[in-house]
Amino acid sequence: GYRAANRIDERGQFVRGLREIEPDQAAIVRRIFREYAAGQSARQIAERLNAEGARGPRGGRWKSSTILGGRKRGDGMLRNRLYVGELVHNRTSKIVEPVSRNVRIRPNATESWAVQPVPELRIIEPGLWEQVQSQLEMRATTHPETQRRPKHLLSGLGRCGVCGSGWIKIRRGFWGCSGTRNGAGCSNSRIISDERYQARVLAGLKERL
Repeated sequence: GYRAANRIDERGQFVRGLREIEPDQAAIVRRIFREYAAGQSARQIAERLNAEGARGPRGGRWKSSTILGGRKRGDGMLRNRLYVGELVHNRTSKIVEPVSRNVRIRPNATESWAVQPVPELRIIEPGLWEQVQSQLEMRATTHPETQRRPKHLLSGLGRCGVCGSGWIKIRRGFWGCSGTRNGAGCSNSRIISDERYQARVLAGLKERL
């Protein structure tokens, strides 16, 4: 919805980090909000945008996760408060794990967020914004088993043979292509049970090793 608008100030210094509304992209943002408020799912919206050839935020295909985002971090298009004219600072923190030295992004408590009004960057009107936020709350899952997101033997390892997306747990006991589930346009709708998936992978390891 935005493009860079960096400029030279009166002292001749280059000012970075400025942005302005990009009209064509803003139209897509408004459409996504209107369709979600009207009852469409993030997956349906992503599939329709992909079918029409609309480019995603990073130039690739649309995914439902891009539109929906995460509740804790407040990310995703439908939770992006910049669209309603509010720039949020300090949403997340970078944490370096002492042993592995891996850097992880963790959400900060909402009380520590700093909100800066930027009405010139508003794309979505407050009424539509509130409608969408109400829809997000109504559709939010509260099932404990989906919140824990348990790890499995093959989590993060499988790839779809059609589109290359991750092979994920789609429901209890079954795996499928994430590209099909999140609206990225993959035609591979086949699924496989835990037992068959693990048996085939382990048999392949024995044969090759």
